[in-house]
Amino acid sequence: MAYSDRIKSSFAGFWRNPSLLVVLILEFVGLLVLGVLFTLLSMVMPKTWLSGQPTLALVVMLLIMLVQLFVYLYVHSFFASGFYGMAKNLVQDGSTKFSEFVANAKRYWHEFFWFLFVKSVIFILIGAPLFIAAVSFYGTDPSLVTPDQQTAVLVTLSLFLTLWTVVSFWLLYAKASITFREDGPLKAINTSFKMANARAGASLAALMWVVLTAVVGIALFFLLLLPFDLAYNATQSTTWSVVGDIFYLLFTVVPMSASIIGSLFVFFTYEEITADKPHKTVVKVAKRPVARKK
Repeated sequence: MAYSDRIKSSFAGFWRNPSLLVVLILEFVGLLVLGVLFTLLSMVMPKTWLSGQPTLALVVMLLIMLVQLFVYLYVHSFFASGFYGMAKNLVQDGSTKFSEFVANAKRYWHEFFWFLFVKSVIFILIGAPLFIAAVSFYGTDPSLVTPDQQTAVLVTLSLFLTLWTVVSFWLLYAKASITFREDGPLKAINTSFKMANARAGASLAALMWVVLTAVVGIALFFLLLLPFDLAYNATQSTTWSVVGDIFYLLFTVVPMSASIIGSLFVFFTYEEITADKPHKTVVKVAKRPVARKK
């Protein structure tokens, strides 16, 4: 199937299966509530109980962050496993429905949790040098940063973006491998690595499409919010601030929709590469009348 046909199938699959968007909205609400709970927890914790013990305070802070990461991954993997299971059903059968969400979440939850954990560790290791450089140079007084230090941060940023692109390329088909082949997390990463390298052209095109849809979705999101930001800046009105926050929540469906289209394109590409015959497209074709035998 041609590149343009996979794009059409991705858009058609998104448009005709709104249950995928419902899953992402529920995940957004769940993570929003989780973030509020984490914020409230940090507010009620005493501020001075470890003021005289900086090393212990650092250890406690790191442990709290680790617990928060595990809770986030636990919640995110639940919705991700259900979402990508539904996406697999859409690619194979031409449609999906919300009633399939729980069954897919139970089926793939464990694999997605550990895959997302490994993926998070990889990206944390990749981003650690950039974080250290930024905190070291800009953490005290940004006006005192020398040109050499700015160059070091830019070089570290370029290295991070390069490694991020390479790792994202290698992990492109891992989620599809978990759902289509029911691979474990490490085997899915290995399968994705081999497949991306073997079909580098199609895989790079799929990754570029994912990035493009994400950039367009985020750009449209901020463009839609621009009138509310301008109105608030001109009036400094609390009303406009509240209205802007409401529409901020509503317009999150735009980048969500973009991520669905990008994910479906990757799944269609995966199915196209692994199948012996082209996948069943969700773009409907008019049936020709069959002449009856006399």
